[in-house]
Amino acid sequence: MKKNILKGIYAVTPDSLNEETLYKKTYKLLEKGVNLLQYRDKLRSPKQKLIIARELRNICNKFDSLLIINDDAKLAKKVGANGVHLGQKDMPFEEARNILGPDSIIGISCQNDLGLAFKAQSEGADYVAFGCLFSTKSKADVLHCSLEDLTSFVKEIKIPSVAIGGINLRNFLAVKNSGVDMIAISSGLFSEEEISELKLLLKF
Repeated sequence: MKKNILKGIYAVTPDSLNEETLYKKTYKLLEKGVNLLQYRDKLRSPKQKLIIARELRNICNKFDSLLIINDDAKLAKKVGANGVHLGQKDMPFEEARNILGPDSIIGISCQNDLGLAFKAQSEGADYVAFGCLFSTKSKADVLHCSLEDLTSFVKEIKIPSVAIGGINLRNFLAVKNSGVDMIAISSGLFSEEEISELKLLLKF
């Protein structure tokens, strides 16, 4: 398992795109050098998600990129994804590990709580995510994590860390300066404008 790739830009699919557009933009991102993709979908049916996840897996395979499934370890297992990203209200870490096996990547959302990050680290998580850093349409009711706290947290955690929530070209540099290992970007990355500027982000 390519866990050493857990650094840099972490692309997270937005709910707003239709399947064809999602595939095309994902292909462009990976072609330009993005190595991490998370399939996050809160709108479609399980059957639709399975079809989309399989196609994203095929695209990721072409570029030797990692595919992480949001929330659903069983879907990740079914499509042969590289791992799963779990929120605090999703299935327990141990259950996900039992489903996916020891070599799969499991990331845990820790909001703005260093204690949750230490717990995830002790359980064997492969990375922890902090946020939401900025306002975002994809998550209405979320706890916010300041850049100051993020900078402090990443110094305490020994496993890779992810910054998430409302990140785009305008605030990217401030997040990068926190020392975080990965920066998750969703709608701010999948727009045409942001994709054309991707080379600026990949210097991260």
